[in-house]
Amino acid sequence: RFDLVPMAPASPSPPFGAHGDNYTLTPEQIASFRTLGYAVLPSLLSPAELADLAATFDDFITKKKPVPGRDFGDHSQGHGAALDDPSTFNMINVNVPCTHDPSWANNLLERRARSVAQQLYPNSAMVKDYEQLLCKLPHRPNAVFPWHQDMAYWPKSSILPTATATVSLAVTAADAANGALKVLPSSHVPATLYGDHFGSATAAAANARRDAAGDVRALGVALREGDE
Repeated sequence: RFDLVPMAPASPSPPFGAHGDNYTLTPEQIASFRTLGYAVLPSLLSPAELADLAATFDDFITKKKPVPGRDFGDHSQGHGAALDDPSTFNMINVNVPCTHDPSWANNLLERRARSVAQQLYPNSAMVKDYEQLLCKLPHRPNAVFPWHQDMAYWPKSSILPTATATVSLAVTAADAANGALKVLPSSHVPATLYGDHFGSATAAAANARRDAAGDVRALGVALREGDE
């Protein structure tokens, strides 16, 4: 069971929200990121702006744009799983699409995402590290990611900066029925790594995670098309 975060207002009032290549965060959104570990950004892209990106998204998902090797697959069955028949997929993952279509690099989403990241980390020079497309297929009960921390998969080095922000755009509306993102609010505060897929590990590990997070309930984040 989990609670669903109510949808935020459709768009923040000026001077906040989207304008040009930027998306100006409210003080409340910045505070939410700091304290809860996530923030909802309504209307990161307008319907017209989203339509252009969604068309390219669909071309990648349907393989109209070719994606070779392991960069087209189903991460619910393990990254790089040898899957020749997409009908067996639970979800479709396309890794680094801008590598496979360089003309898509620095699109409007990337530019606004960079603006958001720079506001969240004003003292760091934030640049894009990685991009991925994800499509959960309908009527696939296994189209899920286990609980995880992104940091568990990133390079571990004392000399590498770890300031990161994941900007995840809803190409279609997301709610409890179709696989909305779930979060454990403030679970980042202890600055502890629990290992790969810690939520699906032993009961003891799951309990340790909840203890460190203050026994907080998981929340599902409802989003409209174009929200982040």
